[in-house]
Amino acid sequence: MNEEQFTLERVNRLRNSAGHQPLNELPSGDQRTPGNCVIARALHDIDPTVMVFKEGIFTDNKEFAKIIAESFEYNYELVIWKHTTSYQYGVPVPVPMGSFIDNFDEGLYPELVLSH
Repeated sequence: MNEEQFTLERVNRLRNSAGHQPLNELPSGDQRTPGNCVIARALHDIDPTVMVFKEGIFTDNKEFAKIIAESFEYNYELVIWKHTTSYQYGVPVPVPMGSFIDNFDEGLYPELVLSH
């Protein structure tokens, strides 16, 4: 399973855990834009506050952060992360998903970049 397939599988596991339908494919998104990247756009119908970095998925919603952690099979206390003037909960992304994020930002998935 490559990093794109892994990412879609984890996104769909997360969507299922939150009671939402799975996606057939990852949506297009903006490079280097944590609030509008591929993974964030795949989760915005669940939680519009989601921001995704290679280090983790961050949200204002503590309950959704717990769902993320459980779907990624993490058992730990949530990290509170300060972003500008708000506080968010962060869940680290699995290594293959972090690689996908890096490679998407570097242009290795041009078919997933939003057209301007």
